[in-house]
Formats: sequence, C-alpha cells, structure tokens
Amino acid sequence: MNVKLSFRLFSSFVLSALTLLLLAGTAAAAPANYIYVNNLEDGWAWDGTCNLRKAVLAANQNRAIDGCAAGSEEDWIRLDPSLEQVTMQLTEGALYINSHIVIDASQHGSFGDMVIDGNNQPMFTVRNGNLSLINGMILTNAGSPYSGAAVNAVNSDLSMFNVALNRNASGGNGTVYFNGGDGNLLFMVDTVFEYNFAQNGGGLAIEGGRVELENVVISHNEALHRGGGLYMSNGDVESVDLVLAHNTARWGGGFYKRSTNGTFSIQQPTITHNTATQDGGGVFWEGGERSDLVEPAISHNTADRGAGIYTRGWNGAQGLTVVQGSIFANHARAGGGVYNESGVVAILSGSLQDNTATDALGGGLYNQYGESLLIFTVLYNNRTNGLQNAAGTVRTSEVHLISNSGANCVGDIIVQPFGDEPPTLYSDDNSCGW
Repeated sequence: MNVKLSFRLFSSFVLSALTLLLLAGTAAAAPANYIYVNNLEDGWAWDGTCNLRKAVLAANQNRAIDGCAAGSEEDWIRLDPSLEQVTMQLTEGALYINSHIVIDASQHGSFGDMVIDGNNQPMFTVRNGNLSLINGMILTNAGSPYSGAAVNAVNSDLSMFNVALNRNASGGNGTVYFNGGDGNLLFMVDTVFEYNFAQNGGGLAIEGGRVELENVVISHNEALHRGGGLYMSNGDVESVDLVLAHNTARWGGGFYKRSTNGTFSIQQPTITHNTATQDGGGVFWEGGERSDLVEPAISHNTADRGAGIYTRGWNGAQGLTVVQGSIFANHARAGGGVYNESGVVAILSGSLQDNTATDALGGGLYNQYGESLLIFTVLYNNRTNGLQNAAGTVRTSEVHLISNSGANCVGDIIVQPFGDEPPTLYSDDNSCGW
C-alpha cells in the first residue's frame, strides 16, 4: 500500500471513529466525559454556570468546577443545545491544557457554530496534554509576543478537523506552534489558515514530533523572516493535498524547511502565488535529511533568487527530490524555476516551463555550487537560459531542452546513461554540446 493511500485510510478511520463517538453520545460513555458550555462570558464568576474556561479546568482537574460537570481521563467539551451560533471572547488569557480534551463545535451541524475570539491574547497552551479541536471551529484575533498565538503545543498531541484560523498574530513562530516530543502527533484534516502573521511560519510552525496533514490550506499569511505559510524544523512530516498560496516572507514565501533530522514527504501540494523578498518564493529548502516533493504544482511564485524552489545544503545533506513535478511561470532575478545554491537536488520525470530569470541566470534551473540531477525532465520556454551551471555539478539523463531563450545550456553539463541506455540529451540548439 502506498503512503498516500495508507494515510487517507488512516484519516478516514479517525474521522469515522470521531463520528461514531459523537453519535453514541452519553450512552457510550459516562456522563462525566461530556462537559457542556452554557455561558459565553469568559472569567471566573461563580454563578452556577459553565463557560469554556471553567470547563477546561474541570477537565484538567477531573472534578466539578462551578456549573461544569467533573472531568475524567478523556473529556469532550460541547456547546449546550440551548445556545445559538456562538462567539465567545477570551478576556483572561490563554486556556491551559494538560489533560486529554476534545472541544467539539458541531452543536448545530454547520461550520462556524463556535467562534473563539482571542481578544489579542494567547488562546490555547498545551503542555503534556492532548487537545483536539473539531467540527467547524473558528479561531480568530489571538495575539501573543511568543510562538503559537492560537495554539502553542509542546510535548503534546494536537488534532484539528475542519477548523479555520484567521487574523491571528504571533511575535514568535506560527499561529499554531507544534514542538512534539518522542511519539507526539500533530494531525490536521480540512483545516484553513488565512491572514495570520508570525516571525517564522505565518500560518503553521513545526519544530519536532510527528506530523500528518491532509487537505490543509494555508493562504494569505505573512512571516517577517522565514516561511510565510509554513515553517518546518525537524520532525517527521507527511502531507497530502497541501495548498500554499499568496503567502509572503523574506525567505520561503510558501514554506521554509530546515532540518537536521527527521523525514519529510509532501504529496500533491499546490504552491502558487507566494512571494519571498529574497530567496525561495514557493519553497526554501535547507537541510539535512532527504525530503520528497511528489507531484507538486509550483507556479506563479516570485523571489529575488529561486522563485519556485531555492535550496541550500551542507556536507552530508541527502537533498531534495522532486518527483513528477510541474514548475512553471515563476519569476525571479536568478533561478526562475529552481536556484540550487549549495544543496543536492534531484528532479525526476518533471517539467520546468515558462519560468523567468531577469538577469539571465538560469530561467529554468540555476546551479551555483550545488549538485543537481535531472532525469526524464523537460525544460521548455524558460527565459533567460534553460539550464545553467556556475561552479557546481549538473548531471542529466534523458532530458529535453526546447525553446528556452538565450541558450538551452550554459556551463558544464554532464550527460550520463540511464540504466543500460546510452547517454541522451536533446537540445534544439547547439549550446549543450549534443
């Protein structure tokens, strides 16, 4: 079974299990497992009601708090059926979680039944706990001078299903910040980040643990430094159908990935219309362990260098592999499609088309000091120059260079055999020496 299929099955299993639990209601669990919020006002007024803050404390301490039922080992916090569409504004700072809590917004079965307004304060802090946010929740207007204005989870498990995060601002990393320890999991399905801001990782910042993402959209976010949409540093990351669009940063407009350990595989991402004021409009990869982009569509990104992808490595780095990728219509001063400063990059069965480098430094791919390998790849109609090597190593096998302005090839290009086949490179001009 391939990774994508197994991941989808895992996602379906989890969502099905959640649905069964919801349908079972109190018949399948002790009453204390469900804590119902019937007061939208934040604070500690002891008035016989249950607000979200008191419900979280009841769950953490496994005892009744004012009008909130006692918690247990795993608690579900839900809206009382008497409440209509709900907006609650936090006034007392972050909700601290150190137990196993599910906050379920599915009271009326439509998206946005529960809106939590952070009131420019931190929203959720999770330490050695397990938090699940599910079924139509909106987290907005959280603010923090530190990381994770909306959710800051360390040495904890975090799950989000059908959640929207918008207009939050962090002085550290990520609107959602996840730093899992050994065995901790971040699991997101059908989650949207929009119009958020942070120093690194305007939407999501990951600095360790295991991460699985499916159908996550990260758009119109901004980072002051790295990773306008997504920032990754260490951890084991798998993703399917990730969308990174219209994000902005200095390095890595769409996402910035830096890793010294852990695995990284993103399948069928759409990375489009992101901007880096310096390097890596769509992707800035720096590492580390081997990383895989499988069937990516990387288009219409802009940067000074490496509008589609910018790579930087160090001794012993295993490199970035792009499989069946389409890299097109990106625009930079140098390296319109790909700029490989010093990393190891392999492009397999892909295409680089209609990319632009305004300084005539590798409209398709510019290899500065790194090592680039292209196999069964087409470079078509890039401007200016299709494939350009400055002072590194470029190896090709079964590569076609067609209608690139300037020249198809600039610098030393090594043509090597693929398997038992003789070495082949096709160029419609004489610049490649073949």
